[in-house]
Amino acid sequence: MELHELLKEEEKNQLLHVARQSIICCFKGESFLSDRIAVCKNELYDRFKDPAVPAFAMSLACFVTLTRKEDDQLRGCIGNLQAEAGETLLGNVIRNSMSAAFYDNRFEPLEPDDLARVKIEISVLSKPEIIHFDTEKELFEQILGKGVVLQKGFYRATFLPQVWEKVSQPELFLRHLAAKAGLPASAWTEASYAVYEVESFEED
Repeated sequence: MELHELLKEEEKNQLLHVARQSIICCFKGESFLSDRIAVCKNELYDRFKDPAVPAFAMSLACFVTLTRKEDDQLRGCIGNLQAEAGETLLGNVIRNSMSAAFYDNRFEPLEPDDLARVKIEISVLSKPEIIHFDTEKELFEQILGKGVVLQKGFYRATFLPQVWEKVSQPELFLRHLAAKAGLPASAWTEASYAVYEVESFEED
């Protein structure tokens, strides 16, 4: 089954609801955030697991992206490139929603008043596939419009396909990606690459 065929519209909306409820849950109580997150993960998984939706139980990775409604600026984005053994799509949506809200170190943790001003997007990923190329032209042709993973030694970073909407020039895209990985921008020429597809959907 193709990635875009896995989830019906109502199931996508349900996952967006799960993502928002996962963040709301973590605002409740007076205990440490880490303790609240641990409790909420189990609570949300038990509440929303649905045998009638096979995709929820599939071993699928995802990213959860938070943007500000007022200006569409990033407010948090956390995800995983591949699901670990035993991880489900539902579990990853719950975990990554909480992490995007509270553990993206580029931003302050989300506060209760912030949530109403934030829009949630979920991107479900296909398994990344390593690409082979001999020239820059071949590399650019294979990555254009795709999710891209750059790796050089122990350094690795990824951009979702949505980033192409803001950075459409392949070399500039890869320079930014190398910098995100903690490398000099010029290191993109020495890196290896994998690409993936996403099925992304967001709140209205």
